Amino acid sequence: MEFIKLSCDASGEILTKSSVARTFVLVETAPWIHPEYRGCLTLEIANVSNTPVLLYPGRPIGQLILLHVDLKHDPAAKVKSTYFGPVYPEAPPFKNPEEDLFKIGVRRTSVIRKGTIENNEFKAEREFD
Repeated sequence: MEFIKLSCDASGEILTKSSVARTFVLVETAPWIHPEYRGCLTLEIANVSNTPVLLYPGRPIGQLILLHVDLKHDPAAKVKSTYFGPVYPEAPPFKNPEEDLFKIGVRRTSVIRKGTIENNEFKAEREFD
């Protein structure tokens, strides 16, 4: 794993090397690496062909593209970041879906429960703890 630290005037992205892409192997990460990011990037590596491909430590499969960003520096921004200094893959913190829906204008929601309909009546499946 490589630990990276970007300055406040740099951002980047990871792209699959073209020689690797020709073998139908894709390397993905979050689409954008924000200024002042620090930590280890989580790479998603997928073979989208039916042919096995040999990957081994040290084989170049991706490239880090760095871009200059002309932004005003906000020292507090890195403290607010969701992923600040990760060294292992982390699951995203999921919010309440109703809050996200409310932000886009959905005011009423309901939960679909698993069950069956008998004689035009819904019977919920028994839930186990």
